[in-house]
Amino acid sequence: DILKSEKVYFLLHSDSYKKSYVKIGKSDSESGVVARLKGCQTGNPIKLILLGYIEGEERVWQSFFSDEHIRGEWFDYSYASKFINQLNLKVPKVVLDDFKREKIENLNRKILNIKNNIRGGDYYDRDPDEGENDKYYREYHEAEFTEIGELKEEIARIDNLKGHNLLET
Repeated sequence: DILKSEKVYFLLHSDSYKKSYVKIGKSDSESGVVARLKGCQTGNPIKLILLGYIEGEERVWQSFFSDEHIRGEWFDYSYASKFINQLNLKVPKVVLDDFKREKIENLNRKILNIKNNIRGGDYYDRDPDEGENDKYYREYHEAEFTEIGELKEEIARIDNLKGHNLLET
């Protein structure tokens, strides 16, 4: 039992307008960590985020955060986050890939919405004989073009994520 290695995982349950909680659990393998994420997500209306896992002992980590204990394996994240964010947590590749795909799809939807708003804007209602339409178009939609550029930069940043720090996105 002493030689048995545990993967201690940290699952974040965070509703943007309410308190955040972290589940500190264990599995004996990385695939087990992914399975636990999926199992905990079932029936949970709030999307859970796997912050990652670390080699260690579940009981040690749960004891460390005992003052913030809420129920079962759940702890108040506001206090725990200060320590968890300092850990070099590992994130399974499948979880990281799913995270990237979802974030990039959301950003691409935002870009399409901005482009559709530009196409539907009052620029097209202007009299074509006014001249300098292209200049007007660029000036009128400068903020939208800037936002598209920033979203594309964000997509590149997310696509290049290699490890932890998923909350930074």
